[in-house]
Amino acid sequence: MIKTGMLSPDPTMSEKTFRHHFVVMIAMSVTCGVALVAVGYYPTMGRAGSAGVAAMCAGVGVSLAASVMGSLLVAHALAGPKDKVPLAILGGTCLRFCAVLFLVAPLAYFEMVARVPFVLWVGISYLIFLFADTLLAVHGLRDARGRNG
Repeated sequence: MIKTGMLSPDPTMSEKTFRHHFVVMIAMSVTCGVALVAVGYYPTMGRAGSAGVAAMCAGVGVSLAASVMGSLLVAHALAGPKDKVPLAILGGTCLRFCAVLFLVAPLAYFEMVARVPFVLWVGISYLIFLFADTLLAVHGLRDARGRNG
C-alpha cells in the first residue's frame, strides 16, 4: 500500500488537520504582528523616529518568522498522536528561540537597523507570539483529547 505524501492531490485526514492547525496558528501570529505594529507605531515614532519604526517592523518580522518555524512543529504534532504534543510544544519553543537568536544576532551586531528599538520589539513580539501560539497549541490538544475520549 502506498502512503500519500504532503503534496498528494488527495490529502489524508492528518494532512488536512495539519493544514488546519498550521493556518490557524499562522493567522493568529499575523494578527498579533499587525496589532503590535499598529499599537507600537506612534510611541516608537515619537521616541526613535522613522529608523525606530523600521527597527520595530524588523523586530516583529523576526519574531513572526520564528513563530512560523515553531508552529510547523506544533501543527505537525497536533495532526498526529496526541501523546507527542506536549513535547512538540517544548520543541517548538526551542526552535523558535534558536531562530530568533540566529536572525537577531547579525541584524543587531552589524547595526542593519536601530539596535535598541529592534531588540526591544523582538522581545515584546516574541513574548506575545509565544503566548498566543502556546494557547492555540494547548487548545488544540484539549480539543483533540476531548474528541478522542
